[in-house]
Amino acid sequence: MAGAFGRGAEYYQDNAGVQKEAAQRLVAFLNLRAGALPPGPILEVGCGTGFVSEGLCSIFPDRTVHLTDLSEGMVRYCAESVASRRSTHVSAFTADAEFWRGGDEYALIVAAFVAQWFKDPAAGLRRLARSLRPGGILLASVPTAASFPEWRRACDEAREPFTGAPLPEASELAAGLTSAHLDVEWTEASFTETFRSPLDFLIHLKRMGAAAGSSREPLSTGSMRRLLRAWERRTDGPARITYQVLFLLAARPLSGPGEDALPWTDPRP
Repeated sequence: MAGAFGRGAEYYQDNAGVQKEAAQRLVAFLNLRAGALPPGPILEVGCGTGFVSEGLCSIFPDRTVHLTDLSEGMVRYCAESVASRRSTHVSAFTADAEFWRGGDEYALIVAAFVAQWFKDPAAGLRRLARSLRPGGILLASVPTAASFPEWRRACDEAREPFTGAPLPEASELAAGLTSAHLDVEWTEASFTETFRSPLDFLIHLKRMGAAAGSSREPLSTGSMRRLLRAWERRTDGPARITYQVLFLLAARPLSGPGEDALPWTDPRP
C-alpha cells in the first residue's frame, strides 16, 4: 500500500479534494487553539503530500515538527512542499503510524485521513495517544463507514459485493479513546465530490492509491459491468460521491480524566 500511495503522490496532491478540505478544517481549528497547547514538539503521521504539514509549520514557527508517512514517496514530496517554511525545525521520515513507539513527549499529534488504513483503527489511535505529554492533544480526521452511500446502493441493486476498503464507525473510535482515559470530543461532516461517471470515480480511487487499501477481492469484469450499469441508472448526470468524515480530538488531561480537556470548536462561521 505504501508503494501505491508513493507512486500516486503527484496525482494525490492535485486531486485529493476531500482530503484537502478536511485538512483545511483541521488547520483552522489549530489556528483557534494554538495558544492552548503545552510546550513541546509536534508529530504528524500520514503526512501525505503536506496538506496539514504546511499549516503546522506556519502556525507553530518556533516548534519542532516531525512529519511521517508509511510511504517514502509521500515523505519526500511532503518535505519538498514545506521546504520554504523552515523557520520551524522540521524532520521528515518514514514510520508506521499504527505501531508508533514514541515516548511521552508530543504536545500535538495530527493524523489526517490515515487511521482508516489501520488494521485496528481504535487501537492505533490509542497507541499514538500514549505519546502525548500532559495537556497534549491528538487531532484526527477519519472517513467513516457512513461514507460512499451511492456506491453501496449501486452494489445492493446490482447484487454485487461492496469492494471498497472497510471503514471504521465514528462512535467506536470515540469510545476507544475514551476508554484510554482521554478527554474526547468529536463531530462529523459530509463532503461531496463530483465525477463525470461512476467509472471515473473508481479510476480516481485507484490513481490515489486508495484501492490498495482494500483487502477484498476485486470484481470480475462481468460483475464490474453490472455494478456500473446499476450505478449509472441511479445517477442523473455526473456521479456525486459522499464522504462522511469524523473529526476527533483526544486530550491527555493535566491531572485526572475529565479535567482540563481542550474541547472541539468547529472553525466554520
